[in-house]
Amino acid sequence: TPEGIEYINRLAAQIPVITYNTDFTASKRLCFVGQDHISAGRTAGNLLCNSLRRPGWIVPLISYTNILAHTQRVDGLRSVLGGCPIEVRLSPPLETAESDRQAYHVVSRLLESQRDVACIYVAGGGQVGAADALADSGRASQVMMLCYDLLPKTIQHLKAGVVDYTIGQQPFLQGYLPVSILYEYLVLGRKPQKESYYTSIDIRLRENADFNGISAVTGAVF
Repeated sequence: TPEGIEYINRLAAQIPVITYNTDFTASKRLCFVGQDHISAGRTAGNLLCNSLRRPGWIVPLISYTNILAHTQRVDGLRSVLGGCPIEVRLSPPLETAESDRQAYHVVSRLLESQRDVACIYVAGGGQVGAADALADSGRASQVMMLCYDLLPKTIQHLKAGVVDYTIGQQPFLQGYLPVSILYEYLVLGRKPQKESYYTSIDIRLRENADFNGISAVTGAVF
């Protein structure tokens, strides 16, 4: 929001500020650490187009309309849907308020009222609640689901075939790098070399649900 940007700019006049996970692009922050959300959305769109079971509506779920990371993921997905071999239509995003309970109710109502839903695309929070609702509906074999993050319950749904794909974004690195960059800036006088430090677009499906990688930057398992 403009208020958030104004607040960051006031802070940045006195202390260095780094944004992570979701960016404030018009602010005076030093840099951003997190996923390239447009690319992550395009990745999800290509996965969807290559795997759709039938034509119909693609329904995005986001936490709030003012979270840039979530709206960028929807924008990225939208940009590739024109090339889908199956006819699809993108509905306006539905909000989950970052709540699994809210996401459960949203998806339950959606599946009760709409028979031509082809895919549920959870671009924000509430992915576990959305997957629970899809599983309880009995329509997981008909409706695809794509989401983000490697939450334990999401991995369970991935193995069970309720979630088709989930995309990890190296959350440990998103916490580690800002502190490391700030240390170098404050103690060593080194400015960030880039405006954006992008974490990986880590595609998971049932076959590699339990894969553990090792970060080349920190050595941390993700």
